[in-house]
Order: sequence, then structure tokens, then C-alpha cells
Amino acid sequence: MRTTNFSKEIVCAIIAVVAGVFLALTASNAHAGPFKEIAPSVTPEVEYNWAGPYLAFNAGAVWDNFNIGGYESRVNLTTQFNEETGAVPITSAGGVVISPSVATTVNDIFFEEPGHSSTSGAFIGGADLGYNFQFGHFVVGPVIGFSGTRATNGSIASDFQSHAVFGLTSVSAPTTPPTPPVTTTAATADTTFSAERHAEQDWSGYAGAQVGFGWRRFLFYATGGAAFSQIDVRTFDRASTTFFDVTGAPIGTQVDRAPQHSFNDAANNVLTGWYAGGGMQFAFTDTIRAGLEYRHADYPDRLYHFRESEPFHAVHPGATRVSVNNNEVVFKVSIMLGHLSKTK
Repeated sequence: MRTTNFSKEIVCAIIAVVAGVFLALTASNAHAGPFKEIAPSVTPEVEYNWAGPYLAFNAGAVWDNFNIGGYESRVNLTTQFNEETGAVPITSAGGVVISPSVATTVNDIFFEEPGHSSTSGAFIGGADLGYNFQFGHFVVGPVIGFSGTRATNGSIASDFQSHAVFGLTSVSAPTTPPTPPVTTTAATADTTFSAERHAEQDWSGYAGAQVGFGWRRFLFYATGGAAFSQIDVRTFDRASTTFFDVTGAPIGTQVDRAPQHSFNDAANNVLTGWYAGGGMQFAFTDTIRAGLEYRHADYPDRLYHFRESEPFHAVHPGATRVSVNNNEVVFKVSIMLGHLSKTK
């Protein structure tokens, strides 16, 4: 009886061990299978390659701050008086010489006008060319660019002065012996003066470098260097003078204008300054990237002298000092030229 029970116990123990081993193996396989299937494969993020040459096109807006300094213009009343009276003796039909007065003394008057500062906005568009060197996440390289625009602003001034005209000589008919000329101050002049100064930016360029940080497909960068721009300044000065004799009766009115488009030679209108800014680019493909860029440029002041069409002109516009600084915001699209050959 004991033997039978002992045998049964041995059989049950063997069955239990076999069943435990079976269950252990089954659970191990069941546990390993699903985990192997759902375990994620981690792929390291590939950084965008910003290195190489690129060509960029941009368009946006520019805000120019024009600082037009004060100036002093000169009006020659002697020239105006002689232009108005003719300053040439006239022989009447009866043979009588009618001799208008001739101003022989210098009669210059001066008009001092204040300066003016204002801001003007305009469209700007252009292109730039650069080359990037990449060191890990850091991207550096030179860049040059050119943009065209037509930002303009100006000032208008008006003034009035009243003066006596000195050194009037009455030219008499020839006599024997000759009669000396008679000099008198027999005229007054009321002059209304108006003046305009217009400054205009036609184009701008820059040559510098940019330093950036690349993160995945984003590039954040700062840029700066030398800036160039053509700034033209035009003037339009006008003097209208009415002359009166000693009785107060008007002799006549003479109007003179300075050349409307008088400015320095174009080669002398290119100002050199500095620029600084920054931007952000996103790489849509290996070849195309786009983003926004901001630039501030500052140019030193320049004294503009104005040409006169004739040496005996009555109105002489005063030299004017002008300085300009501006701010640009543009949308830029760049083509990575070094990646074109890799595009399939």
C-alpha cells in the first residue's frame, strides 16, 4: 500500500516537473515573439547639408530715412534787374535814345532754409550670391548682393525778402565831350523765393558674411558687412522778383529758376556704409530653401554741390548735405547650386 502510494507520488512529481518546464518554455516564446515585433527602430535625425554655393532671389519692402540738411541759396538781383530792363539802350523812331538803367554793382541776397528729415517706403527686389562652409551645426560664408528700388523723399521751402537795388547806371546817348554816367539807387526789389530738395535711392548693394546655426532643416543666421548705394539729390530753386522805381511804381517782374535736374555726377553719388541683419531659412528640398531676412544699412552724409547751366544765372542753389539709412525686410528663395547635380 505504501509502495503504491509512493509510486503515485513519484509519478505526480514527474508530471508536475514536465508540465512546469513546458509552461515555462511556452511563456518564454510567447513573451519574446511580440516584443521583438513591436520594438521600434530608432533612426538618428539626418542634418541638412547647407554647404556649397547658392544663388538667392529676394523681394520685399525698404524704408529709407532721408536727412536733408539746411542750405543757403543765393539770388543775384543785379542779373535779374538787367534781364528785366533789358540793359541795352533803345533808339526810338524819332531818333531819341531811351536808355534803361543798368545795375553795375553786385546785389546778392541769400536765403537760408532749414533741413528736413522724413521716411519713405518703397518696393525692393534683387539677388545675391554666396558660399556656405559647414562645421557641424555651424554655417559660415561670404555673400554679395544687389537690389533695385526707387525710394524718394524731399523738402519744400519758401521765403520772402525786400531789398534796395544799388549801383544803377543810366546810360546816356553819346555826347561831345562824353557825359559821365549817373549812378543812383532808384529801385527796390521784392523777392519771393522757393526751393525744393529731393533725395532718391536708385539701387543698393552689399558685400559681407553670414554666420548661422543649422538645426534639422532650419537655418538661423546673422549677417553684416559693407553696404553701397546710389543716392541722387535734385534741386529746384526759383526766385520771382518784382522791381519798383522811386515812386513805388512797378518796373516789372523777373522770374529765374535753377536747373531742375542739377546734381553731382553719378559716379560721385555712390555712398559707402555698413549693414547688419539676420534671417531664417527653411530647406524644403535638398536644392530649394526659403525664408525671411532683415537688413539695416547706414550711409555717411555727403555734401552735394549743384551744377548751373549758365555762369550768369541769377539763382544759385546752395550746397546741401544729405545722409540716408534704411531698413529692409525681404522674402528670399535660395537655390543650392552645389546640390543640383545630386537631384534626380
